[in-house]
Amino acid sequence: MPMGSDLAGHTGELTDEHIKYYEKRARGGTGLILVENVCIKYPEGSNGTTQLRIDQDCYIPRLLNLTEAVHKYGSMIGVQINHAGASAMSSRIGMQPVSSSTLPSKPGGEIPRPLSKEELESIAKDYGKAAKRAQIAGFDVVEIHAGHSYLISQFLSPSMNDRTDEFGGSAENRARFCRMVIDEVRKAVGPRMVISLRLSVDEFVDPGNHVEDTLEYLEYLNDGVDMFDTSSALNPTIQYQIDANWLADGWRAYMAKAVQDKFHKPCVAIGNIRDPKIADDIIANGTADLIGLGRGLIADPDWCNKAKYGDVNTIRKCISCNIGCVGNRIGGNRPLRCTVKCRLNLDRSCCTACAENDHLFALDLNAVDGEVLDETDTVRYIAVDLAVFVYKDIAHRRNDKAVFDLHRSDLDRRKHVLEFHPVTSLLAKHLVKQNLDIDRKAGSPP
Repeated sequence: MPMGSDLAGHTGELTDEHIKYYEKRARGGTGLILVENVCIKYPEGSNGTTQLRIDQDCYIPRLLNLTEAVHKYGSMIGVQINHAGASAMSSRIGMQPVSSSTLPSKPGGEIPRPLSKEELESIAKDYGKAAKRAQIAGFDVVEIHAGHSYLISQFLSPSMNDRTDEFGGSAENRARFCRMVIDEVRKAVGPRMVISLRLSVDEFVDPGNHVEDTLEYLEYLNDGVDMFDTSSALNPTIQYQIDANWLADGWRAYMAKAVQDKFHKPCVAIGNIRDPKIADDIIANGTADLIGLGRGLIADPDWCNKAKYGDVNTIRKCISCNIGCVGNRIGGNRPLRCTVKCRLNLDRSCCTACAENDHLFALDLNAVDGEVLDETDTVRYIAVDLAVFVYKDIAHRRNDKAVFDLHRSDLDRRKHVLEFHPVTSLLAKHLVKQNLDIDRKAGSPP
């Protein structure tokens, strides 16, 4: 599932690192990769510090490099096109955000400027142009983001739309702008490209759309799309959008089932799906047609292959802490990271975050046989040796033998990237001391 990364270049282009990020998930067995939301109108519709763009033809060549990199592993790839609307920040875009009305996208948020009908018609055409560029770049699917307090959602939801013209009031009127976007996208890409619609099936706000309200407005949109990506929540209820760790695996699947039962089209179920058995049950029970993973694939890019071939015990599962993937990007304007699978981090903040979650494994060990190692591998060697030392110490002190054995077996299988480094002992002792201090402050036994 699309997860913002802040890995793009400062002008919105794909970087080599970004391409490798998605390629790794294709290599790990993901069937369909949906690229994070991409800006269709810059700077007005921009979301994030360094967001991908698709508002000009100059972005097509690098996007083609991405689709080719993913296709060579047999995976399909789609792209999510988006306008942030009132979720944009004036400090980033240099102008007042726009929306359906003057209602902010969250309590205390910036007051947006309502868009005119002429502006809406122009933006709908921008979506169509963006979709055509995606098609030229080799994408198999184009997904229109109509949820999560972004622009289309700001028209669909009565919590952000108090218009009295043809774009406000009734479900049909609130769905009118979204229908304009769908029609422009379909006109641009033709009948043979899959169009997916991502939406917040239950917004968990009042006044707002709940499941029955969403099913009502979808009656005006259904015939224009091929697939529904069923998410939930708005900015004020973000804990149900970027799932909190106390929410059960697959808890949102009932939303996919509701949409599927009414419209009989492929639906994606998402939401804290960390256990492959839960994913299997959702499909087997007919609750949804596809399973969407976001943070799970950040934590372990090989999740799908491990599940497919019965290697589930080695899946490095997401713990839904939302520290590196969400906190970094939204709270800190920094690139995506992961608490349980830090790409190459030896810094204190990352290792401390890992230790606090009982998962100190601050390195990337997903190199495969024959992979060309880059100039950072001297640091990787230190990291690997260091992780063995520190994780073993923490696991021993916390009686976490089962988890340590799992990660130790992962290390043993990848000895071709291990090499002792003389600074390991010094760094390891320093980190062990830090984690002893953490335990003492938390009141845990040493």
